[in-house]
Amino acid sequence: VDKNRLGGEIPSEIGNASLLNFLTADANLLEGEIPEALYNLEGLRALNLHENKLSGPVSTSIGKLTNLEQLSLFDNAFTGPIPSELGLLFKVEHVVLNGTNIEGTMPVQVCDLRTTGNLVNLIVDCDKVQCPEGCCNDCI
Repeated sequence: VDKNRLGGEIPSEIGNASLLNFLTADANLLEGEIPEALYNLEGLRALNLHENKLSGPVSTSIGKLTNLEQLSLFDNAFTGPIPSELGLLFKVEHVVLNGTNIEGTMPVQVCDLRTTGNLVNLIVDCDKVQCPEGCCNDCI
């Protein structure tokens, strides 16, 4: 459902789509926070919500998405720190968080995914997020 000018909030009922593997709703007009129910989709392999108007913090519940391989949240209005629970996603290969208001220090648990997991790309705004050397491979 990308590039369809969908607006409003992501409904909490999305958490009932237990067989959903890929959620691609980028380049829309979605707003508000990601509903907690979405983190019940433990079979989710890709979460692409970039280029929307989503806001609020990235929930610590993101650590429940243990099958996630791709997380693309760039160009939104997310705030706060990157939760250390992101470091529980050992299968994640691509994490793109630039173009947001996320700030702070990259949790060491996330950086460790380069050696303990499958992390290949970690892209953030390095003027807002401090990354230890060798952790973030692209600073926007």
